Amino acid sequence: MAASASVKMVIRQIGPGMTQQAQVACPECKGAGSVIADKDKCPSCHGDKTVKEKKTLEVHINKGMRHGEKLVFKGEADEAAD
Repeated sequence: MAASASVKMVIRQIGPGMTQQAQVACPECKGAGSVIADKDKCPSCHGDKTVKEKKTLEVHINKGMRHGEKLVFKGEADEAAD
């Protein structure tokens, strides 16, 4: 099995005459397969492609709503790059 660019093959010695071969995520790209140059990274996310922010959402509770009823906030989901 060939390793892709986002993983690294590591061989460890676990005992005398015994070795272990494992695939681990690339430490440089963190498994993404590409690296953004330092000069191209944006100042707010530092190359992570996402920005964490806290928002205060206003919720209107209607009369007769049941305990545990779910409300949907459109466009307010967790997002991730790619």
